[in-house]
Amino acid sequence: MFLALSACGGGGSQTPEPEPPPEPPKTYTVDLQWDPPLEYEDGTPIEYLKEYRVYYGEDPNYLKQGKLLVVPGGTITFASVYVPKGVWHFAVTAVADNELESDLSNIVTYTFN
Repeated sequence: MFLALSACGGGGSQTPEPEPPPEPPKTYTVDLQWDPPLEYEDGTPIEYLKEYRVYYGEDPNYLKQGKLLVVPGGTITFASVYVPKGVWHFAVTAVADNELESDLSNIVTYTFN
């Protein structure tokens, strides 16, 4: 059996309608605020902080391997972070001008469904 197709004129193939783009994933805003440290562990006053580092991720045991947001030091003690749904853990460190970084603050957890 032999099948042949032929076309004439401009009615050949139709271009399919493009699919609409997928909706962007919904993100949630987490507003964090902290108290600045006033002294080093030995009691020496902290005169200047270079920056704060906001660590966040889905595993509280590996925050420093997760995401990082750097906030300038000084009077700024807040940050907004945007994350998709899930369980997220956040902690902050302070970095002095000599690059010494504090231990992680307490870990705060948010859940978004």
